[in-house]
Amino acid sequence: MWDIANSILLGFRNCFSRKAAFEWFCICAVGIMCRHDSLGATSIARALMLEPALYGCLMHFFHAHSWEAGKISQQWAGMLGRFAYKAHGMPVLIADGVKAAKEGRKMPGAQKIALKTGGKSAQIGIGQMFGAVGLLIGDGFAQCCPIVSIRLRSGQKGMAAWGGDEAGETALSSAVLAYRDAAACAMAIGQKCALVADRAFLSVAGLREAACHAQWLDVVVRAKMNTAAYAEPTGRQRKKGSKAKLAELFETKASEFAATTVYVYGKLQRANYYSIDLLWGNGLWAKLRFVLLKPESGSPMILACTDLGMDAEEIIELYGLRFKIEQGFKALKQTSFAFSSHFWAKQMPKLERHGKNKETDKSIGETTDPKARQAIKSAIKATNAFAQISAIALGVQQIISLRLDWASDELRWMRTPSRKRPSEGAIAEYMQRRILADIEGFSHLPIMRYIKCRQCKSLKKMAA
Repeated sequence: MWDIANSILLGFRNCFSRKAAFEWFCICAVGIMCRHDSLGATSIARALMLEPALYGCLMHFFHAHSWEAGKISQQWAGMLGRFAYKAHGMPVLIADGVKAAKEGRKMPGAQKIALKTGGKSAQIGIGQMFGAVGLLIGDGFAQCCPIVSIRLRSGQKGMAAWGGDEAGETALSSAVLAYRDAAACAMAIGQKCALVADRAFLSVAGLREAACHAQWLDVVVRAKMNTAAYAEPTGRQRKKGSKAKLAELFETKASEFAATTVYVYGKLQRANYYSIDLLWGNGLWAKLRFVLLKPESGSPMILACTDLGMDAEEIIELYGLRFKIEQGFKALKQTSFAFSSHFWAKQMPKLERHGKNKETDKSIGETTDPKARQAIKSAIKATNAFAQISAIALGVQQIISLRLDWASDELRWMRTPSRKRPSEGAIAEYMQRRILADIEGFSHLPIMRYIKCRQCKSLKKMAA
C-alpha cells in the first residue's frame, strides 16, 4: 500500500523548485489520507504527530510561491492517464462544480450561494464554489473518478478591477475555465478525451473555448429542456434556418424514436432516442448533434455533442458516466475533508450577511493597498492548494483500492461488502489505524523519512 503511495508522490518532484516544499507536499498528502477529523491543516499535524514548532512551516507551505497547483494538476493528469478507463477508445473527463458551506466572513472566495436546491426554495448561506475536472479510471468492472483539477470559482469577480495577469481569468465564466482546465488535462494525458458535463456548461462562451481545443476535446453536455436550435441556412445571406424547440420534438418526432438498451447513470435500462444535427448559440451557430432521450425510468433529457460523427448511443453512454464525479465529490467531503480549510485574510472586506455579492465584489475591487491585494491572493492560493492536495490524496487511495487484492482480514469494511473493491473510506480507516506503526515499519520509504524527521521529539524518544 505505502509502496504505491510512495511511488506516486515521488513523481511530483519536478513540480517543486525547492526540496523542502516537495517534502511538505508529501507530508500533507499522507496526513490528509490518515487524519481523523476535519479541522483543516491542524488535523494533518495531529494525525502524524508533527512537532508543534513546525506548524508555522506547515502553514507557510500552502502560501509558498515555489510551487503552483496548476502545474501539479497537470502532472497528476499525466499519472492518472495510465489508469484511464476508455469509453469507445477515449479517456473520459468529467466537469462539474461543488459547493462547500463556510462560516468565515473574511475568507476569499466565500459569498452568498444556494447551498441546497431541493424543495420549493433554495437555502441561501455563505459558502465557496469549486470547479473540478475528474478523470474516469478503472476497468469494465470497477471505475472511480479521481479529481484531477480543482480550484475556487466564486467570489473573485471583484479582482478583475485590479488588472494584472489574474484579472482575465477572474472575469471568465465557470464553463470557460472548466473547458480550459479539461483541455490542459487532455494535453497532459497526451490523447484526445471525451468531456462530459451538466447543463450549466452549455454556453456560447464555453463552446467557443471548446472549439479552440477541438483537437483535444469532444464535448458531451446536457441541454435545458427549453433549448431552441436552428436548421441549416437555405439562403445565401442567412446564418441560420428555421427555429426548432427541442422539447416539442418529443411529440412531433415520436414515431421516429429508436429503441435501445443503454447504461444510464450506471443502470442498464431501455430507452428511446432521436438524433438530429442543428445549429446552436447566438452569434456562434455551432453545429451540434442533439440526442433526445426518453429513458424507461426518469424524466426525458436532451444531450448535445460537438462531435457530429459520434453515434447517439455512444453519446448516451458517455453522459451516463457523469454521476461518477458526484461519488468523487462525496468522498472528497466525507473522507478527505477537502473543503475544511480555514484560510482567510484580515485585509479582506467583510462579507455582509444581509448584503449582496455585488457589493462584496465592489469592495474587493476598490482595495488599493498592494499588501492587502497580495494577502487576498495568497489566501486564495492556499485554499486552492489545500483542495488540490486533498484531491491527490484521495486519488492515491482510489488507485490503491483498484490495484491491490483485498483478501486481508485487517481491512475493516465500512458496510456490508457488495463488491470486491473496498471504498475510499475503508482504505482511509485502514491507514488511520496503521500510520504511526507504518512510519517505523516503512522507514526505508522517502515519504516516511520526511514525516519521521519532523515528528515530536517525545515520540522519537518513545520509539527509541
